[in-house]
Amino acid sequence: MLKYNLVFKLILITFMTNTLISQQIIKTDFDKSSKEQTVNKLSELLIDKYVFPETGKKMAELINSNLKDGKYDKIDDPKQFSQILTAELQLISKDKHLTVSFNPQEAAQIMDASGSVEEPKELNLRIEQMKNENFGFFKVERLEGNIGYVDFRTNYSSLEHSKETIKAVMNFISNCKAVIFDLRKNGGCYPQVVQYIESHFFNNEPIHLNDLYYREGNRTESFWTLKDIEGKRMPEVPLYILTGKNTFSGAEEFAYDMKSLKRAVIVGESTGGGANPGQFLAINRDFVTFLPMGRAINPITGTNWEGTGVKPDVEVRTENALNRAHLLAIQTLAEKSADEIERSKYEWISDALVASVNTPEADENKLRSYTGTYEDRTITFEDGRLFYQRKDRPKLEMTLLAEDIFMFKDAEFFRLKFLRDENGKITSLTGIYENGQKDISMKSE
Repeated sequence: MLKYNLVFKLILITFMTNTLISQQIIKTDFDKSSKEQTVNKLSELLIDKYVFPETGKKMAELINSNLKDGKYDKIDDPKQFSQILTAELQLISKDKHLTVSFNPQEAAQIMDASGSVEEPKELNLRIEQMKNENFGFFKVERLEGNIGYVDFRTNYSSLEHSKETIKAVMNFISNCKAVIFDLRKNGGCYPQVVQYIESHFFNNEPIHLNDLYYREGNRTESFWTLKDIEGKRMPEVPLYILTGKNTFSGAEEFAYDMKSLKRAVIVGESTGGGANPGQFLAINRDFVTFLPMGRAINPITGTNWEGTGVKPDVEVRTENALNRAHLLAIQTLAEKSADEIERSKYEWISDALVASVNTPEADENKLRSYTGTYEDRTITFEDGRLFYQRKDRPKLEMTLLAEDIFMFKDAEFFRLKFLRDENGKITSLTGIYENGQKDISMKSE
């Protein structure tokens, strides 16, 4: 049975040793004999353990044929050799999880730890490393309109150790009207972590989320929503998941599961496309392979996201995904609301979000046309920007929202609208407040 604690321990080792490797030169005897031994052992692993036996056999045949034909003879850099092997294996398998890397330190640690139980000291080190990253939760906040936002990144720790942090995150957003989960920088996470988070967005009736099939033992591990999550459930709360090309592995499962169940709207770009779980294995004392030994099987689609990634429902550039999801959430809440005042507030927020993406253009001459004195209010043009100031109050930079309408980043509850006469000359400005209040100031001649 594949032990996830070992898998993620080895992934952590990779992260911790890569920096050391880049800072020092590791001496190794890399000759024809080394290449032959590496290819032979890698071939055995592919044939014996790769999730798809026929594909594993084809990959082994390819690298053995290339070795025999002398295609590796002129390669004298072990790192380059590992990159070439990875490219060749992925060319056949289309499996982005399948990699070969030159990493003597990690290889030695894997070989030395093979068959052993993780030492308390190593376990504590791994936990502390994840604690320093707050178990992948970089930011949790409440956006305008009572929208919960969670910036969730790579989390290679078990549910046992990250559960309290997840509970705190989910509790923070439990009273929000909608939720945005940002997975744009999430390269993977523990499957039980995905299961636990997803369970918050359904009622307590069991929902089949995903299956993981493993070649070893010809077994399948099923994941359903949990009956007990020790927190508030949000089955009706609109959910938006942000994705990009760096969204990978377990993070992709989160997006794929929720999209297949029609429980979330996916916003952003297609994900990386890695759906086959596996394990780091030492090929020898110099090379390591991450070898997929299983595959995800979605109970609805009967397949997974391997090679294709998760396609977004709303496709936008990654950097614009948060703004778009926020806008979609606000628009959805406005449509559902039966309260006129509440709808008006949502429309207020929506206008600002639209303007932040599609800012109207205005040349310097037009901007200068707004300057002047409007009773106790003054509009000035400084360094290419417009500023608003009311007597004895702070000066605020103005942002064009629409024709003759401005908003303020430092005063989101307030906007200005300039009024013109029949000849197009500005005659007054109106202060518009979020609660609907208005006040007019005439322009001085």
